[in-house]
Amino acid sequence: MSREREELRVDKRTEADRAGLTRMLASKRKREFHMTDRMMQFFEYGHLPDKLKAVSKQFGVLAEWICDTLPSNPERTVALRKLLEAKDCAVRASIYKDPEYQPPKPDKENKPA
Repeated sequence: MSREREELRVDKRTEADRAGLTRMLASKRKREFHMTDRMMQFFEYGHLPDKLKAVSKQFGVLAEWICDTLPSNPERTVALRKLLEAKDCAVRASIYKDPEYQPPKPDKENKPA
């Protein structure tokens, strides 16, 4: 086999190996992103009213930090799930209405005419 032909075969194999490796890495990144994306959808806060947005945003920022800092593994998922549970509780606490609280009724004498 000629030297040129042998070099061409090596180049093709190397390119094929590189393409396979690139596909494998892209697939792995896509899976990791999908896992992160799947959990992060619950930490979105842009659509919320201002009162709820102020509460929810803090949890979203922490969730982003967790995903950016910690490796993707079952414990990170548990951390995100528990953070999500805490966020839900905090949002509900911000809209909680005390059943015993009675707002003052307007006084008929001080009512504007």
